[in-house]
Amino acid sequence: MDVVSTVCAQTVVIASRPESLAEAALPASAALLASEPAGQGPLGELATAMAAAEHEWVLAVAADTPYLEPAVIGACCGRHGSRRTSSCTRATKDPGNPTSTYVGFEVFVTPSLRIMQGFTALDRPVTLARLAHDVKKKQDRRYYLRGRVGKDPDGSGYLASLSGSQSSALLKAAHRGNCLVVLPEGGGLFSAGTQVECVRLDMEEGTS
Repeated sequence: MDVVSTVCAQTVVIASRPESLAEAALPASAALLASEPAGQGPLGELATAMAAAEHEWVLAVAADTPYLEPAVIGACCGRHGSRRTSSCTRATKDPGNPTSTYVGFEVFVTPSLRIMQGFTALDRPVTLARLAHDVKKKQDRRYYLRGRVGKDPDGSGYLASLSGSQSSALLKAAHRGNCLVVLPEGGGLFSAGTQVECVRLDMEEGTS
């Protein structure tokens, strides 16, 4: 609890039976809430914590992690403003469709796991490429689209294209692809020839 409070501005403790923690030495600033709805286990407790969050980013920590180090939490949460990774999560509904879960794990969870394992190379290589065709998206969010990147036939660099339907319920595009085509916030139409970042799923972290 002391470790979490050094990193987070708000601390919330969720328990299925809050009365069982009546004699626990919780910090005065920590809020103690009952899991709602009751009897749903860790997922219900996580949902309760997300609903109680007063900040945009939430760090969820299990109670049975006595050796958690402040440096690990700080390194993970400090990356939520970086290009791709975060161990924290926004206080919104988590994706449940298979492709959304796959991309979310690749972008957020894998780098965090590598931090905790002691790796210094956290991100997969990124290839700059030109779009082979127009791509549309909503302007208010960043997209990680399943695609394929390869050498441009004219030898001028790399060319990227989507590898199939981007439906979050379908895995075929992820299976066919070798990268995540990153389209940043702000734009709605990315025309053919636009330079984009391609996160290389076919290459290990730290390689080039």
